[in-house]
Amino acid sequence: MFKFTGTAGRTMRVGVHNPAAGFNAHVAVLEGDPGVDPLTRAENVAPLVTNIVAPPSAPAANCAYSSYGGHGYYRCTDALAWQTARNNCEAVGMVLARINDTNENTQVRGLLVAAADAWIGGYDVSPTTTEDNRWIDNGVTIAAGGYTNWSAGEPNTNTDDCVRMLQSSGAWGDLTCTTALDYVCEVNLADKPSLV
Repeated sequence: MFKFTGTAGRTMRVGVHNPAAGFNAHVAVLEGDPGVDPLTRAENVAPLVTNIVAPPSAPAANCAYSSYGGHGYYRCTDALAWQTARNNCEAVGMVLARINDTNENTQVRGLLVAAADAWIGGYDVSPTTTEDNRWIDNGVTIAAGGYTNWSAGEPNTNTDDCVRMLQSSGAWGDLTCTTALDYVCEVNLADKPSLV
């Protein structure tokens, strides 16, 4: 049950009615301000439909889900090598997180467990040459993606080929890919089917 107050100051309580499996959910106006018809003829039009999106399946048993800005995230604490973490994300239709801006970086950092860095979706495509870090979701270089948050001196060596987020600062650093870390999976919720 939800209570809404419109711009004209009228209040109504609304509920959702779903009569049985296989039928569409219906919004019902249950109550309005005393002495006021809850819906006038001008307001009695087809409502806008907001789809309810189911969270994707968890990549592992010890993952916590959250959403932000139209994206769903699982922070998983089973400490895996980068490639195994990537495989776990992809097995449920997700990718290791790609960070697009400061706000998303702050959001993802807030998911991390205290003192536990986590893999995100950056990697160096060439282990023997200058740093060529890219995002796994589309192969665009991290620098060309428009946002970076490298820690001072990072990326720093050709043998550290995978990107982690430092829980202490939210900055990024490269690290040997076989290191076992927590990881963050991401999905664009617009790509997922709705429940409505």
